[in-house]
Amino acid sequence: MSTVRGPGGSHTLALQSDGTVWAWGLNGQGQLCTGNAGYRVVPYQVSPTP
Repeated sequence: MSTVRGPGGSHTLALQSDGTVWAWGLNGQGQLCTGNAGYRVVPYQVSPTP
């Protein structure tokens, strides 16, 4: 797994070896693409965008 800190260090993205992307951390402006705002403690699998 590779991880990348988001700008400002408020959220993190992880790329798994199977190609899936996971995100967690602050989401006040929709940075994590979860469909809502709020802090995510548990990693969330990011859906690909068309």
